[in-house]
Amino acid sequence: LKSVTRMLVENIGYLYTQTFAEHFGRSDVLKELHKFDPKIKRAIDYGVKGMADGMIRFLERGRIETIEQLKDYCYHVAGRIGGEVLNSIVEIKDKYQDGRLIEMPKDLAEKLGTFLQLVNIIKNTRSDWEEGRVFIPGEIRPEGISHEEILIGKGIGAENARKEVLEKMISLAEENIHDAISYMKIIPAHLTGYKTFCIVPF
Repeated sequence: LKSVTRMLVENIGYLYTQTFAEHFGRSDVLKELHKFDPKIKRAIDYGVKGMADGMIRFLERGRIETIEQLKDYCYHVAGRIGGEVLNSIVEIKDKYQDGRLIEMPKDLAEKLGTFLQLVNIIKNTRSDWEEGRVFIPGEIRPEGISHEEILIGKGIGAENARKEVLEKMISLAEENIHDAISYMKIIPAHLTGYKTFCIVPF
């Protein structure tokens, strides 16, 4: 872990990411994880491994070119965490309410995670691009217009392209919005912490 941390810190150009890597390398996060219930550890392990597999595929493939690739990326980095980790932890920790088993739909939790990830991509498009990341699929950019031109281009052509791409990205996010709202409504009222945890970023 120490050697991995050292390699990360030396090769990461962003201070906040370096700080996270240094703290993770001190094992405080891992020590806390080891105290968890075995079922919770398995849920975290399963979800994080799935997320890592999805991110590896994304890195190997290169830039996102299709809407399906973007959806796949959002599912792996956020949808799975919502459905397979957070949802599972809540069901394990708070199994019963009024003698009845609490069951919340995994697919709706995935939709909430995917929705939030798409919103993050939309609002961070400029800063992501400045740091070398592009999540807007090539297939939704107007033909002949580069990603750079969409972001910082001048003139009516660039402005129209920006508007078109933004509207398409918002439409993609909105595909999940009703399911995301449905999930938050299903969360039992007594789980105030979890409900707040979902509603605030939404």
